[in-house]
Amino acid sequence: MVIDNGHPLSTLNYERYLELIADKSIAYHQARAGDCLPLGDGITLKVLYPERVRTNLTSAYNNNSLLLKLEYGGQNLLLPGFGECGAVRFGPHRPGADRPVA
Repeated sequence: MVIDNGHPLSTLNYERYLELIADKSIAYHQARAGDCLPLGDGITLKVLYPERVRTNLTSAYNNNSLLLKLEYGGQNLLLPGFGECGAVRFGPHRPGADRPVA
């Protein structure tokens, strides 16, 4: 499964990325805050940010980076992506219910 924020880019690399996902029939998920993805063996990936892509942010591509929390056996690992002020301001401080993702 490929997980990203869905913020489109107008580059050949991004177009090729999407083509490869489609050509190889890889599951694709645009992650949003509250998503909860079971990865198997008791491992869960929670999406903390963004709730939606905000194209008006300064450094929008960085500040729309996924902020993820990997949970396993009572241990947590925060995966911050490249977020700058946007992820800090809008990130894990916002309350929201976890949404299971099939």
